[in-house]
Amino acid sequence: EGEPIPFLVAIHVVEHFLDPLASFAKIGARMAEGGLVFLHTPNGAAAGDRKDWFHYWPEHPYIYSYHHISGIMAQFGVVGIGVDFVNNGDDMWFWGRKL
Repeated sequence: EGEPIPFLVAIHVVEHFLDPLASFAKIGARMAEGGLVFLHTPNGAAAGDRKDWFHYWPEHPYIYSYHHISGIMAQFGVVGIGVDFVNNGDDMWFWGRKL
């Protein structure tokens, strides 16, 4: 399905996946060896402290902590290499590299 992708940036996308495992599998399959993945998404670890999270963002069927997204991406050959929490910890940047 085309050339491998050396670099992928997805800003507020992955929390909208209706079938996250299939979607992350496609990302892993399309990434070039050594390719970089940058995902900006709500921080699921912060959601546990916020009872109003789903009320304000019902269009997000899935939210992820860094550990969740790292584990999912690792299943598809992308290892987590970093994280940066922004917006008072409500959002995060996940950085990964395709093995």
